[in-house]
Amino acid sequence: MANKEYKDMTDKQKAHYDKWMARSKKMGSTGKGMQQAGGKMIGCGCLLTLLITIPIILIIIFLL
Repeated sequence: MANKEYKDMTDKQKAHYDKWMARSKKMGSTGKGMQQAGGKMIGCGCLLTLLITIPIILIIIFLL
């Protein structure tokens, strides 16, 4: 929204606009945090696959 449009708003409209803008910023930061957590989960899953699952499969293959 352009500054000219914001200046034309009433105080009540500005209050609603500011409230929604604050919520959108919080949602954006929450989304970024969730992406970081998801990236860490992917890394953990990759390590588990490499260090646990693959060796177990190799042991089973070589023992049979």
